[in-house]
Amino acid sequence: MKKTEKSTLSPILKGSNEILQGFNDGLAEIIERDHEPLTRVKVMHWHTNRWLLELKRLVQENPFADQSEEIHVFKYVKPILTANLIYERRMVQIIDHVPHGGMETKLSYYEEELRFIRHEQNLDKFYYDYYRFGLDELDMLGFVRGAEVPFPVMTEVEVPGSDFSTALDYLFAKFRAFDDLLNLIDYLIADLLKPIDIHTDLQTPPGKLLRWTGDSINLVEIAYAIWLTGQLNDGNANISEIIRWMEEHFQVKIGRAHRRWEEISQRKRLSTTKFLDACKEAINKRIDGENALK
Repeated sequence: MKKTEKSTLSPILKGSNEILQGFNDGLAEIIERDHEPLTRVKVMHWHTNRWLLELKRLVQENPFADQSEEIHVFKYVKPILTANLIYERRMVQIIDHVPHGGMETKLSYYEEELRFIRHEQNLDKFYYDYYRFGLDELDMLGFVRGAEVPFPVMTEVEVPGSDFSTALDYLFAKFRAFDDLLNLIDYLIADLLKPIDIHTDLQTPPGKLLRWTGDSINLVEIAYAIWLTGQLNDGNANISEIIRWMEEHFQVKIGRAHRRWEEISQRKRLSTTKFLDACKEAINKRIDGENALK
């Protein structure tokens, strides 16, 4: 009898997949309830810690088959959970400290928050670029317990020596949270500027309205391609800004950049860039057709 793909997974991989599924299902329910911010962060804290404890128990009770499994847990699975804790705490702080006053006062506050988060990213720029570009050369040092990375981490890290932490897993969680926080602040700024945008639109000659009707995940492929190759603002536009621009101009809801990126990165290796591959094929087919007529 042919074994299914699921039956061939090791206890660690099978268990970590189930933990992420349980975490994401619960996350969706919490967001749907639309708690006020302080209640939401408490509920999120309990929910995330529950699944972190499940992951820790899984790691303690099941030896890794090899280092690739250990890297998978500490580079991808644990940071997804920890990032949610960091994001929720900082999100409440940002919203809770919005100053009283007019639009300029609030806009100045949001822009200062953007600068502060980008400053934190740049403190560990070497590792942020490693994270951003999906590199793997240092994975055996950064995501294996007991190993040390060649360059010190400049920002806050977990206490070393734990059987449930590595040199870089907490830092990668922070990077995930930072990207989501930048996305949040971009939304808050856009919401603040809505009256100005509407006024501007009224002064602009009307043109044909364009709306994205394809799958939103295809836009995510395009957005990351633009970001990773530095096509906008001399490479200084972040992925959240690019996604936000696409949502506004194509009238489509994409969502959090990194949650959508995970949909792409978890595809089978041969189809990770499914839409971009289809674009390349369509362009080459047109060129071949034009050449055949010459």
